Amino acid sequence: MSYNVDARYFDEYDNYDIYFLFNPFDYDIYEEVITKIVSSNISSSHGWKEKYLICYGDGNIGAILGSGFFHAYKDFECPYRGNQIRIFRSKTPFG
Repeated sequence: MSYNVDARYFDEYDNYDIYFLFNPFDYDIYEEVITKIVSSNISSSHGWKEKYLICYGDGNIGAILGSGFFHAYKDFECPYRGNQIRIFRSKTPFG
């Protein structure tokens, strides 16, 4: 399924386990989206599930790590374009 909505107002993030951010946002909007992803998952009725966030290219890494929800998992370079790819994994519910 595909959605064409402003990422800041999408309210079903808790239904997904992988988020791919291609850096279409400025840093303020990026932070709003991360906040929305985290709050959607924290208030979810689905219980704790492992989540992954893939950041392709430049992104607001400070907002991701500062959320307290994700930690750095893998970091490498795209072999085709040379852009950074950073993968973050959600922390366990106990830290």
